[in-house]
Amino acid sequence: MTKKRSSKFVALLLALSLCSSGLFAAPKATAAERPTASKVASGHLLIGTYLIQKEALTKPVLDAAKSSSDQSDQGMFYKSEFAAGTWFNIKNGFDLSAILNPSGSPVTNAEIDKLKVTIWVRMESGKQKIEWLETPVELDRQIAELKELQSKAEEDNKKAVEAKDDTLALQLSIKAASLKAQVDFLQALKAGDSDGAAEELDKLANPEKLLESAVKGAQADLQKKLEADLAQVEAELQAAKNSGDLAAVKKLLAQRQKAEDDLLAFKKAVLATELEKAIAGSMQLAQDLNEAINTSQSKRAKELLEKLDEVDKTTKLFQHALLTLQVTALEKRLREASSAEEIETLKGKIAEVKEASLAEEKKQLQAESKLIEVGFQSAEKLAQKELAALLLAKLNTMAARVQEIQTARKEGRVTALHAQVARIKAEIAAAKAKGAAELADQLLIPLVQAEAELTAEEQALVDLIFQIEEAKLKLIDKLKRATSEEAVLLNQELTVLEGKLLGAQKEKLFVEKERAEQKQKEVQLETGGVKSASLQELHKEAIQRIQQIEKQKYTPEELELLQSLQKQIQSEQPKATVLPVDHLIAKRVDIKFMMPPLILEDRTLIHIRPISESFGSAVKWNQEEQSVTITKEGTTVYCKIGAKTALVDGREVKLDTPPRLIAGRTVVPLRFVMEALGLDVAWDGPTQTVEIKGGISR
Repeated sequence: MTKKRSSKFVALLLALSLCSSGLFAAPKATAAERPTASKVASGHLLIGTYLIQKEALTKPVLDAAKSSSDQSDQGMFYKSEFAAGTWFNIKNGFDLSAILNPSGSPVTNAEIDKLKVTIWVRMESGKQKIEWLETPVELDRQIAELKELQSKAEEDNKKAVEAKDDTLALQLSIKAASLKAQVDFLQALKAGDSDGAAEELDKLANPEKLLESAVKGAQADLQKKLEADLAQVEAELQAAKNSGDLAAVKKLLAQRQKAEDDLLAFKKAVLATELEKAIAGSMQLAQDLNEAINTSQSKRAKELLEKLDEVDKTTKLFQHALLTLQVTALEKRLREASSAEEIETLKGKIAEVKEASLAEEKKQLQAESKLIEVGFQSAEKLAQKELAALLLAKLNTMAARVQEIQTARKEGRVTALHAQVARIKAEIAAAKAKGAAELADQLLIPLVQAEAELTAEEQALVDLIFQIEEAKLKLIDKLKRATSEEAVLLNQELTVLEGKLLGAQKEKLFVEKERAEQKQKEVQLETGGVKSASLQELHKEAIQRIQQIEKQKYTPEELELLQSLQKQIQSEQPKATVLPVDHLIAKRVDIKFMMPPLILEDRTLIHIRPISESFGSAVKWNQEEQSVTITKEGTTVYCKIGAKTALVDGREVKLDTPPRLIAGRTVVPLRFVMEALGLDVAWDGPTQTVEIKGGISR
């Protein structure tokens, strides 16, 4: 939840329900007897209207006392143990170091007795005790006054929420919560509940704790209100159904949906907030754990690891609860759905919610694992064997969960894609039934994309891309901490991974291109040969994106060299058309040219060595014969420069165009060589692209 949304949520909660709660009963007020200044034991402070034994001084007590000092203008006094029990007016304000060596002026007991004192905080039997020293009537008066201020703050808060003034609403929320804590503090004193009073002082000193306490009470009240609203709508809907009032039923169904959505949104916000806190707590514990390991505090490190395990369990419970809440609501709507389109849409939403939940869980696990990994390495380095073993076990457990998540995410994505494909097919059928041929044609694009994504999932291409991307991120993270020598090797690994990633992304684009080609054939069969304009455009875009990936293999210097070779080729062969290197593509083969392909006499000629070797062939050049021999898996291809006859496994084959020497390199007819090696060649006119089909399997 963002800060802005969180503030609105808190403000709304407090606006709706702060006024309803009171933590303490209101028995008849009593008051402790105020000790005279002479009888107060040495080591007591008088801050504002608070009389405080030094040993009972905590930050919350000090903050409350300072606040009373601001209101009463009474300042700060100390009865010193080092000056025969003399009271001193401490001139250094709230510099508590002055307690040990008072530098202020002495004050008589009579002067102290004239000051107003309302609260006495002291130690009794090893526990902090807080008591009210003024009359019960005065205590009741102050409680009533604070309650009135609290009510006004709550009313102003409601107005700020209605006006959508988030900043003012949050300020008023805090003010209302603070006033409530003050009321509860005095009511605790009235009830003789010293522990309760101390707890309320703690809230007053800690705004976050103050809000947390207020929100928890407000959450329960708001949830009851939302549930009551839903129950009322349900009752009215049932009455309308019984009476046969169809118009009322329709209206109340919409109201019920809104009431359900409001309740769901509220519960989601509550769980999301708790989940955020749990995740933040686990990250902090992991950091504290690493600090304990690095400072060789083994006992503390083990305790922190145990706490971390408990918080991780809590985190998982909140994650499961949040997911269950959302899925249950969608499944309820699914059971009530009537149209096939709505059913498929809801199935898709359920899959999306599950995917998002798993993705967030994986992200949290990986972030925590990263910190645990650092701790494990430190423990090993410092020879803390037992602790290292515990950390390794935790890392293995987390890794196993990440793997489970990967599997579940894949299943979820596949389910969502099946739902998406079914939904688009239904939309296409509906468009055709209405005679909306253009819309039906346009819908073929998302259909092919969804089907291609499904195929990529089935072929584990999506998993492969995820794995490579994660491996890259880990390497990049290692590089940040690597020495210069380590960085050299890591950069080499990174280059290899980047190449693999480009290859996997290219293969995924080929899946989309091939699916578009297959769908185009289906369309032509259905229409008697008429092609889909949308599919033609999608096919073209897929090839262009493949070309972009092919081009990324070359450095600027290599592209510049190829450009100069293009000029040389055109100078030697004016009738030749030189193709850019990225216009020759292959699905699973990484071809890097030293010379661009060219078209001469309507035949594509290719520099033989790089393309043959890319497909696992051996190439041998005979300078004396001016011949080249290519061998691959038992097949031998032999051809000579200028000869229109070649040999394939000793069998003569006539060539449309002979091999040539151009720009000092041997070029051969592409189609002849590829088909001789068991490969196929396809030409795409709109993009001027040659595709080699077949080759090395992944």
